[in-house]
Amino acid sequence: MKNFLFAIAILFIAQIESEAQTITDSRQIRETVFNYIEGWYSADTARMSKGIHLDLAKRGIVPSRDGKQTGMLKASYKEMMEWTSKKPNQFKDNTVKPNQIRISIIEIGLNVAVVRCKSPEYIDYLHLARLKSEWIILNAIWEPNFKK
Repeated sequence: MKNFLFAIAILFIAQIESEAQTITDSRQIRETVFNYIEGWYSADTARMSKGIHLDLAKRGIVPSRDGKQTGMLKASYKEMMEWTSKKPNQFKDNTVKPNQIRISIIEIGLNVAVVRCKSPEYIDYLHLARLKSEWIILNAIWEPNFKK
């Protein structure tokens, strides 16, 4: 009976630690994604760099002008940083508001996560990894946020 109660106690403690870790991870993942998307909309390269990995692979699937096909756009860390530095601050210009951004964590593994980020212009699906105890975006696939 003692062994049984001990086993139950261990399982209970493990469950509490697991849930606490998930809450912490969720907060850190959301912060990373906000650094990425708000960095973009505020033209803040320092903030953007906190969200994306140096080996970022970003792909956009966009419709052709006639709407009959799709094409793929590619972006690297270097390109994202360059484009972020050259764009207007859309928060300051009031063309995009922070409350228009929606982040949904789809799944968190031990050291990887999948997140959906919806903004007025884009829908991103992001792959994050925990590297050196921090969450960072490794891969992104996106499409424009508009209906046909």
